[in-house]
Amino acid sequence: MTTTAEAVLNALRDQLRAAIPDADAQRNVDVPERVVGRRIIIRDGRRVPEEQLGTEGPWYMALRPEIEMYAQAGTPVARDAALAALGLEVDAALSADLTLGGLVFGMDWGDPEIDTERIPGAAGVKAAVLEPTVDYQSATRIG
Repeated sequence: MTTTAEAVLNALRDQLRAAIPDADAQRNVDVPERVVGRRIIIRDGRRVPEEQLGTEGPWYMALRPEIEMYAQAGTPVARDAALAALGLEVDAALSADLTLGGLVFGMDWGDPEIDTERIPGAAGVKAAVLEPTVDYQSATRIG
């Protein structure tokens, strides 16, 4: 049996895959030492029970997944441009369907955290982490 949170995370991955096919969106894989082009990794994040409707009613939940974006290019300028473009594409992909096909009430996000990892003898990898808040309903606290 799949939880609602699991369905939400898979729908989020699928929405990003469909909109940005060359970024190879995956869930919970190891951080790559080398990125060819661009990459997206969705981490499960954390679930926060917001409130329960009545004593036996559904739970209203907030899920905070992490969307990691990676770009590697030959020069710092090209790397910055590649990550900026990927960030705009992720923003557009999420904005295109804020309810993930009706699975959630909606989602919202702010600015990503950005970092550059230097790799000896290779072009550095620029990364950004976006943490959207996804609001949904579940039959259980764990859902």
